[in-house]
Amino acid sequence: MHPTAPDFTGRTEAFILPLSDPSVDPIGHDPRSQYAESFWLPILGPSTLWLLRHLAGRFDLEPDGFVLDLLDTASALGIRSNGGRNNAFQRSIGRVVGFNMGRVVDDSTLEVRRVLPWLHGGQIGRLSPSAQQRHRLAVAGRAGQRAEDARRAQEVAQTLLNLGDSPRSGRTTAGSLGRRTPGSQPRGQRGLGGEGPAGRSSSVISSRRRGRRAGPW
Repeated sequence: MHPTAPDFTGRTEAFILPLSDPSVDPIGHDPRSQYAESFWLPILGPSTLWLLRHLAGRFDLEPDGFVLDLLDTASALGIRSNGGRNNAFQRSIGRVVGFNMGRVVDDSTLEVRRVLPWLHGGQIGRLSPSAQQRHRLAVAGRAGQRAEDARRAQEVAQTLLNLGDSPRSGRTTAGSLGRRTPGSQPRGQRGLGGEGPAGRSSSVISSRRRGRRAGPW
């Protein structure tokens, strides 16, 4: 891997691939999110954040990667692409790599994050005092949401136990329901009324324990 951004000077196209990070992807932020605009914008600068947002939109359509027309992209974002390797568009690409939002595969290929991480301590310190306060509130809100997710998972697990699932099954369900990706809803709750998979599963288990074969779902 190249440690710095490639020199795309003279090139008209580049290959863009998704950069997966299991430690960031489940809990991070879309480049088009309010978090990115509020907190990453002052760190990355507008041209780099707009580039990441543009690439996020392309990933929505082509999740496995795509060929990026460099001149067309620079024009669409209003970023200068002439003037050699130090032009504004080349610097934006360099900041993507420099801030660990992407990494170089070879001289024509770049891996780029689809999900941005939370700011760390040094980056938070670069924010204005008011933005630092808002970031503390965002972190506190995240912690509160995780606690709420855990509480709901325990409620669902207890409901499944009451319906006849084994204690071990209830613990497994609680663990799986407590993990959420950004924007997702806890799984399994649709089954509480007997209509979803969890409700059907409990009905089948209870029926089999009574020695009768379950009817059609």
